[in-house]
Amino acid sequence: MPRRAAPPPARRGAASGTVDLAGLMQMLANAMTDGAPASFFEPVIDSLAAAGVAAELIAGLLATATGPERGGALEAAYTLILVRVLDRLRIGANGGDVAAARQIEAVHAAVDGIAARDGVAPEALLLLGQTLARAGLDPGAPLQQALAGSVESRPVDPAEQAGLLATNLSAMAAALDHDPFAIHEDFSATAASLPPDQRAAIVLAAAASAEPAMREAALGMALDLPEAPAVFEVLATAPSASAAHLERLARLRPWLEEGLRPALDAALRALRPRAEAARPAPRIEIRSVLACLADGAGATSLFVLLRRGREHRLASILIKEEHGVADALLTDAMTAAALRAMRGRIIAEIDVAEVPLGYLEARLAAALGENLARRVPLPFRLLQVAESLALGPVTPARVTPAALAAGLLEGLPPDRTGAAALAVAHRRLPLIRPATQESWFEAGGAVEALLRPIRLRQKRLQAVLDSLLPPRRDRWAERLAWGAAMLKEAEGEDDQDWVALALVARDLAAGAPLAAMPLMQAIAARTVSAFTARR
Repeated sequence: MPRRAAPPPARRGAASGTVDLAGLMQMLANAMTDGAPASFFEPVIDSLAAAGVAAELIAGLLATATGPERGGALEAAYTLILVRVLDRLRIGANGGDVAAARQIEAVHAAVDGIAARDGVAPEALLLLGQTLARAGLDPGAPLQQALAGSVESRPVDPAEQAGLLATNLSAMAAALDHDPFAIHEDFSATAASLPPDQRAAIVLAAAASAEPAMREAALGMALDLPEAPAVFEVLATAPSASAAHLERLARLRPWLEEGLRPALDAALRALRPRAEAARPAPRIEIRSVLACLADGAGATSLFVLLRRGREHRLASILIKEEHGVADALLTDAMTAAALRAMRGRIIAEIDVAEVPLGYLEARLAAALGENLARRVPLPFRLLQVAESLALGPVTPARVTPAALAAGLLEGLPPDRTGAAALAVAHRRLPLIRPATQESWFEAGGAVEALLRPIRLRQKRLQAVLDSLLPPRRDRWAERLAWGAAMLKEAEGEDDQDWVALALVARDLAAGAPLAAMPLMQAIAARTVSAFTARR
């Protein structure tokens, strides 16, 4: 069988100044039709993300979705590539990539412009919204309003609409193999484009569905809706409930705001008498738990390799500072060899350490505390991950960097925590996990605004230490404190490393001068270097 040629890189033409997207996208559509593997598309996705053509991809998707090719392979290719490109840009922007942030701004401007046009088909507007939502971007109020207006302009009989909705919900459940987590993700991408009242109406309809998987998915849909109590009330009227559904409700309870718990408690009381008998649970074996220090953007990943019955899977949790739990994932079943290979790739690509499950539970509890305090909705798949790991109740428990560092150091003799030990810790810290520390710098709009008017490097360094880093003191103290907690629990780690991290975290949290700290000097230097490299 002939080997498929790799797609050409996307480059801007010297004369036109634009990428020839039409030919490239048609080639990718043909490759999709021929069953090309996902790896075939990766080079062109990276190339397009760097080429600055995200807004042009939006225009191409719209033209395809409203032309003779709508619903075909070309539309599917545009959607796939655009989701992946936008996801790359979102991650880059979150990490301080100014060029990526500008591309995302251009995309939002293009979508808002499309929403302002007359006569754009609602199906095309919905597709645009789904694409942005699947990439983790907000479709925006203009698109929601345009979609609402186009839908409201089409008179529909209420009884006919209700019947059509029930049929569509059943069809969605069947198409996604009655997987409530997959249903939730598919629905969320669609609902992100709808106005809040329409979104709430569909969630309530899902909660009342005859499909158990759809009712389960409605639980996840309710997590970021003000109508969550009403959804719980509708769920309580179900004729029966699986033991797994009741367990999810109970597990979710402490993760919710206090005001939502009475409605959920009422649903539990109503459903328990109608609960089905619990099915035997497969035996769960935790093979490995891996954790890493927070990167420069404040993101921390946790990985668990597990065997559930005869199935081998990887679970992962993404935690972001000032956010909490941002994402959770459970892979499909794989072979033991494939899981071992995946572990090898994680270790090769990420600076991880082997930790006990107890560390994951403590880190998760603190992250859930952030979600609650900041009113950030939880990823629904966190329930799936918690179930798969057979975690006990995880109660949110927000902890300050100072308290965490003090708890870690408690019980150590004075010669390991005093002034002399602190001085040694400051000198030692830049040598700990140097690969991770390469990402420890500040980026983003605040850096650009501060450093652009300053010409000399030394003055830029001083500005970072004097103006930029002091308000971020607690963020860095938190990263160090949780890094200390991780290394304290990790296998085969030097005790001096975690103690050094904890001591410097305590010093940061106590308000010690930043300019005297080697770590903060290094962070300032990397911040200035990264800023200079982007110019």
